[in-house]
Amino acid sequence: MRVYRRGDSGKWQADIKDQHGLRWRVPLLGDRGASEQVARQLERLVALHVSSGGATDPSMREWLRRLPPALYQRVMERGLVDMEADGIRVTVAEHLDAWAQYLRDGGRTPLQAEQQRMRAATLLEGCSRLADIVPARVQRNLEALRAERGWSQRTRNGYLKAGQQFERWLVKQGRAMHLGLTELDAVRVTLERERRALTPGEASRLLEHCQAAGTLSGRCWILTGQERHTLYLVALKTGLRANELRQLRRADVDLDAGMLAVRASVAKSRKARKVPLPADVLEALRVHCVRLHPGAPLWRLPAKLHHHLLKPDASACGIALVDEEGRHLDFHALRHTYGTWLDQHAGASGVTAQRMLGHADLRTTQRYMHAGSDSMRQAAERLPVLVVPMAATGTDDRGEKRATERAKLVARSGTGRDRAGNRNGPSVALEPFRTRPAGLEPATFGFVDRCDPVPPAPSAEAVSCSDSSASDAAAPCSRTHPVGCERATERAKVDADIARLVSLWPRLPGHARVGILAMAVAAAGVALKDGG
Repeated sequence: MRVYRRGDSGKWQADIKDQHGLRWRVPLLGDRGASEQVARQLERLVALHVSSGGATDPSMREWLRRLPPALYQRVMERGLVDMEADGIRVTVAEHLDAWAQYLRDGGRTPLQAEQQRMRAATLLEGCSRLADIVPARVQRNLEALRAERGWSQRTRNGYLKAGQQFERWLVKQGRAMHLGLTELDAVRVTLERERRALTPGEASRLLEHCQAAGTLSGRCWILTGQERHTLYLVALKTGLRANELRQLRRADVDLDAGMLAVRASVAKSRKARKVPLPADVLEALRVHCVRLHPGAPLWRLPAKLHHHLLKPDASACGIALVDEEGRHLDFHALRHTYGTWLDQHAGASGVTAQRMLGHADLRTTQRYMHAGSDSMRQAAERLPVLVVPMAATGTDDRGEKRATERAKLVARSGTGRDRAGNRNGPSVALEPFRTRPAGLEPATFGFVDRCDPVPPAPSAEAVSCSDSSASDAAAPCSRTHPVGCERATERAKVDADIARLVSLWPRLPGHARVGILAMAVAAAGVALKDGG
C-alpha cells in the first residue's frame, strides 16, 4: 500500500491490490492521516473479501455505511460490497424514491407512481434499512393499519401488492436478495363496497335538478348548476374516469365529428382513445364550449371529485346514496352507469363496451355491468317460447307409433320387417298392420281390394262397389266392377304387369327367375317352401 498526493491535488491517493491482485488507485480524503486509515481499512476489506469467498464481513458493514458517497461508489464498482451490505448503507426511503422514478420512467403517471411509493412506505413503516424488513413484522404492521384505518379487504390487498412489487424490483435491480414479502398471502375479498348504477329516471331527475341548482365551490374550484349538468351528462354518456374528465381540454372535443379524444398522457391505460358523443351531449357541449379557448380545461374541478360532487346534488333531488342492496352511489358510479347502459339499453357486446370504457381486460369491464332485478326479469321474459307436444303414453296412438317405426326402417334399409317378422316393401311401409287375406297368387296385398286375375266382361247390370268398400277391404271380391271404378283401374294395372311378366318369363335366365320369385314371396309374407 502506498499513500501519496500528486502536485497541488487536494486529495490523497492510495495504491492498493484488489481481490484479483491488480493495482487499484483510489482517491481518498484531504487529510493524510485519515486517508491512511481509510487505505488500511480498504486493504482489510479486500483480505476479508478474498477469505470469505466474496461475502462482505459483518464487521465492515458499519464502516462502509459511514463512507463518503463517492468513495463508497468506487468500492461498489470494484465488487467488494455484496447486496446485503449495500442494503445496510442505503435506506428504505432512498430505495423507494428510486423505485418511484423507475415507475415513472416505465410509463406510469406521476400520480400512480406516487401512490405505489406511498403504499409501500406505509407498509414498511418502521423499517429504515432493508435488513429491518421481516415478513412477520410486516404482517403485523399490515393488520394493525387495517384495524386502525378501517381498510377494506381490497384496500388491504392493494397495500400488500405494492410492497411485493417493491421487493421484486429490488431483486431485479440487484439491490437485495429475497425479503419474503411475496410469501405473504392476500385475503379473499368477501365483503366489498359495491357501487350501483343510476336508472334512466334517476339520471333525468339529477340533470333536471342541476339546471336550476346553485353554485358549488371549494378552495380551488367552482361549478355552476349548468356546468354540473353538462359534467354529469358527459360522464353518464361517455363513461370517462374522474381524472380523465379533470384533464379534458377544449381542443379534445371535436364538435364537427362528434368525438371526444382521451389523450394517452391522461388515460389510465396510457393508450389514447376516442369516444363517440351522442346528440344530446354534443348539443350541451356546443353551448358549454362557446367561450373556451383551445387550451382551456372544460371544467375547473376539485382534486377529489368523489368527496365534493354528485352526492350533494343526488341527495337534493331525492336519490338514495345507498340502495336496498347496500350498494353505494358516488361520482365513479356514473362510469358504472355508462357500462350498465351499454349492456342493457344499447345492446353493446363485451368487446365493444371494453373499448369504449378503455379497459385492457374484459373481466374489468364486466365489473361495470350491473344487472338489477327488473333487467333480469325482462331478460327472462325475452327468452323464446318453446312449444313441446305432450309425450305419448303408449295407450291411444299405437297405430301411428308403429307406422312411424316401420317408415324409419324402410327409409334406412329399403325393406324392413314388422313386429311379426314379415317383410314389407316401401310401398306399404306407412300402412297399419293387417293380416293378409287369402287369395290368388301372385299376391297384391296392400292394394284397395283383391280381385280375380281374369275379370268377366263388364255388363250393364254391373254393380258399383262403392257401397261395400268397407267389407271388401277385409274379404276377396268376386264381383265385376263397372268401367271407371277405382278398383277396376287398379286391377287393370296389375293385370298388365302380370301379362308383361308372363310374356318375358321364357326369355329370362334362371337366376333372374329365382330372384323375382323370391322377391314376390318375401313381399307377400309367404315362406319359400309354401310358395312352390
